[in-house]
Amino acid sequence: MVFILGIYENQGSSLNWQKTKLLKLLWKRWRFLGQRKSSLNLEDESSNKLAALHEQPVKKTSVKIKELDEHASGSGSGSNALSLEGISSKCLSCICHVESGCAHVPCSDGGASCGPYQIRFAYWIDGGCQGGKWRGCVETFGCAENTIKAYMRRHARREILGYKPTCKDYARIHNGGPSGYMSDSTLSYWRKIQDQGCNEYD
Repeated sequence: MVFILGIYENQGSSLNWQKTKLLKLLWKRWRFLGQRKSSLNLEDESSNKLAALHEQPVKKTSVKIKELDEHASGSGSGSNALSLEGISSKCLSCICHVESGCAHVPCSDGGASCGPYQIRFAYWIDGGCQGGKWRGCVETFGCAENTIKAYMRRHARREILGYKPTCKDYARIHNGGPSGYMSDSTLSYWRKIQDQGCNEYD
């Protein structure tokens, strides 16, 4: 293409000016299409890499609840045994009444929170995947309560808080996640728990 363009340009006045302009436009168009093709190839390569990443299996993180229970009961070996306190039945009851009136209610938050304790999927995962299936578990009282107990054994430990956890801590963590006991946003939730008859040391 460069050679042909050079021939036409060297012919001077014998070459029609319009043809010269057309050839130049064709040359620019040809270069643009070549660059565009290279760009599309790069985009395709990036898309393929991204698709491959999505297709890779997700590594499942399991919670060693059994080991925590052994530490809590003092059956763990050595000096690493953890002193874990569990959430009381009364505190659970207050949480249940605040969340749903302690009844079987439809999932809320667009289906993200389910069951009498309004437990989310990520919460259930942290609680040890009790029952094998999220909704099947959290929509029943027993399995939901086991999930909460396991979740608190993981996130509401004396070793994390720096003191023996109370119903206030459990309630605020249930509402605001692992750091909920420190968050001002969970104080209003705690007041609702108190309205149900629970105090800090229940």
